[in-house]
Amino acid sequence: MLVLIFCLLSLQSLGQSINKKYSLPGFVQLNDTLFISIVELDIREYGRFLVIWRERSGDSDFMRKALPSPDYLGWTYWDNYRKELLTYSDLYEIVDKDRLTNQPKDTAISFIGWISNWPVVNVTKQQANLYCEFRTKDYEFFYNSQKKKKKEKYPANLVFRLPTTNEWIMAASSMLDTATYKFGVVDYNQKYSKPVCAETFIGDSTGQSHPYSVAYGQINKSGIINMCGNVAELVSNSDFVYGGSYTDSSKNCTITSRQLFVEPKNNIGFRVVAVIRN
Repeated sequence: MLVLIFCLLSLQSLGQSINKKYSLPGFVQLNDTLFISIVELDIREYGRFLVIWRERSGDSDFMRKALPSPDYLGWTYWDNYRKELLTYSDLYEIVDKDRLTNQPKDTAISFIGWISNWPVVNVTKQQANLYCEFRTKDYEFFYNSQKKKKKEKYPANLVFRLPTTNEWIMAASSMLDTATYKFGVVDYNQKYSKPVCAETFIGDSTGQSHPYSVAYGQINKSGIINMCGNVAELVSNSDFVYGGSYTDSSKNCTITSRQLFVEPKNNIGFRVVAVIRN
């Protein structure tokens, strides 16, 4: 799986010519100037954003703008050790404003460790855009810190943002016919071919009801994880979320599945694209 996370898309897989001059770990290259994250944004990365950008932004109102709702999980999980059904709202806490300055740089959120790589949810589009602003500046800091020889591996000017609807569908479909290959998967019977959806939990007597880790679940033809299912995803130019989620049936977890985005929910997250700017 780690090899997959750091791979880049082959020249042929999207059916178009791609200039692979640059490497961008954790992203798939869609065309000469566009990359998309292989995984949905997870809780740990959003936590890193909360700590670092609160300090760097100079915005005294930042935490109010950036923090998801305090009860933003609402997931349940069967704890085999305690032999009881637990609610993550009881076990999960976003570190409050006054404590943030005392936290290590990568732990803006207090949580049981294995929750950290689950998708961040219940964020507004404005909060997702704030993260993208941070990610752009964070990449600039990373790039400028590299020695001259290493800089040649990476694009000098990257902007991170939410994908557009067309970009999202292009990445999800791997340029396959969406009527025939509705999940962007050629062989639906192969491992990691099925979306994380409501049927995933049928027969689960524990009452388990939550998304998977961002690193596990359906892998489409381009090697992108959970474009369909797990959590529905925000796009930049539409009031819809795409791909369906763990609460939806598989027929509503296709590439073309969409739902109106009315308010943040615990089954809606996002991933980012990176664009090389001239």
